[in-house]
Amino acid sequence: MPFDDSFNRKGSTISEAFRTLARDNYPRTLKEVFDWARDLCMTNDTYTHGVQTAVRYFMTDLEVMGEESYKSRSALKDQLSQNGRLLSILADVGDEAVFFGNSFTSAVPRVRRHLACPRCGASHRIEKMRGLYSFDPEKGLHGKCPACDTVQNFAVRDHRVPDDDLVLHVIHWPMEAISIKYNPTSDHREYMLDLSIWRDLKTKLENKDPFLYETTPVEILKSIALRGKMKFTENGLFHMRSETVSEISKDLNGWGYPRFMNAFSTVVMVMLLEKYNEVLLSDYKVPMRIFSPPDAARQNVAPGMSPGPLTGNLTGEAFQEAIKRLVEAHRRNPAQHHTFPYPLNYQIAGGEAGQLVSVELLEYYENRILKNMSIPYEVFTGSIHDGVMHAAALKLFERFWGGFLKDCNRWL
Repeated sequence: MPFDDSFNRKGSTISEAFRTLARDNYPRTLKEVFDWARDLCMTNDTYTHGVQTAVRYFMTDLEVMGEESYKSRSALKDQLSQNGRLLSILADVGDEAVFFGNSFTSAVPRVRRHLACPRCGASHRIEKMRGLYSFDPEKGLHGKCPACDTVQNFAVRDHRVPDDDLVLHVIHWPMEAISIKYNPTSDHREYMLDLSIWRDLKTKLENKDPFLYETTPVEILKSIALRGKMKFTENGLFHMRSETVSEISKDLNGWGYPRFMNAFSTVVMVMLLEKYNEVLLSDYKVPMRIFSPPDAARQNVAPGMSPGPLTGNLTGEAFQEAIKRLVEAHRRNPAQHHTFPYPLNYQIAGGEAGQLVSVELLEYYENRILKNMSIPYEVFTGSIHDGVMHAAALKLFERFWGGFLKDCNRWL
């Protein structure tokens, strides 16, 4: 099932009396779910930090098992931790799995590609054969062998870079490139990769880009040329996903479900409050300063009489120009003294954002999202102390996230 297929939910049966903005905007496709997930993790720093903190709570020291000596196991552990950045990579995979409910990764070693001639057996570095070969989806890489001077279909031999053995290279496949063939009766999945989302790959292949030939697996080159999908081998892809109840998972066809969807109404409230606060801050944070000429009483002008000579020439546009020059002079030199022929009326409008912005209410709903995802306040804030209440909260947190921890160990 591609990620943009429908959930097959045609409409809501909720009574009109209980309709809310959250129910009206509840996602109907996986693409909509992932759009919400992307927007939430990219725009709400409290939620993003909370999830990343929870994921890294489980990133403890590596434990290398085996019959080797303690010194050998310690050396391997150090190499995996430092050169391979294993826990850092795993944390990124965990973030993606929690944010989107799905993470698709493949471990790919760095290799040096050689082309071997089936006739004479000569093997050549592919970089040294530029211009001597071409690619065909049926024949593969074929061309003239420099050793025997015959046209052959070369055998591709990829040799792992020796100094790169312990450096882990992981590809994070985007969800829109993945299709899942799922059997709910056996929980069996087959994964397909749609390479058409990278439009420049087809262009590079048509332009015979040597970099593409030298660094891309032959199976992927064929899939690009034929505009088809490539099927992953059984161990060629690791799918870390968040499970949910069967009433929802039966419509997901093998995909995971983001944890925040259990708190979707709270997510909508957070977005509404953010929009509300944005309007208040843009319109009410900086006050407007208004100057106006004095009224008749302050000029000691009797009713029905015209203003005196001091103000007669500073009405309308002339007054506005005088105030404009005064403000510009003050901005150039705030320490300067200014004079005006008569007192001015000065008013301040706006500036009430501090009283109107709902900071506490926004924090309450943001914390509610994390609470619904079983992320304790102590984990989010880093305020873990000894105590019965804190220990109980952490224990429940570890129980709720036990499946995630098992997936992390399986990924390793």
